[in-house]
Amino acid sequence: ALAEIPPYQARCVYHTIMGYQLSGDQHRRINDILLEASKTAPVWRVTVEGEVAHPNPTETFNPLKVSRYFDGDRKVKTLAVCDPHGLSMEWKG
Repeated sequence: ALAEIPPYQARCVYHTIMGYQLSGDQHRRINDILLEASKTAPVWRVTVEGEVAHPNPTETFNPLKVSRYFDGDRKVKTLAVCDPHGLSMEWKG
C-alpha cells in the first residue's frame, strides 16, 4: 500500500495500543518495511504504545511518538505521555 502513494504525498502510518499483541519479529518486520519504503520518499509513523517504566518495570506509560523514516534511517521524538484511555496528555515535545 505504501508503494502506491505518490512520493509527493505524505505517507503516514498510525497505531495505538496494539504493539503488545505483536512478537519481536513482527515489530522488526514493520520497522524494516517502513525503512525500505523510506528509500523512495519519507514515511511518518505516529504511535501511542504502552512501554515499561524504568526503574520500576511493573509500571507502564504511553508515550505519543512521531518517527520520521527517511532514506533508510529512522529518527524518533516523544511528543507527550498519554493516559491509555485518553483521559489526559502531558506534552513533552
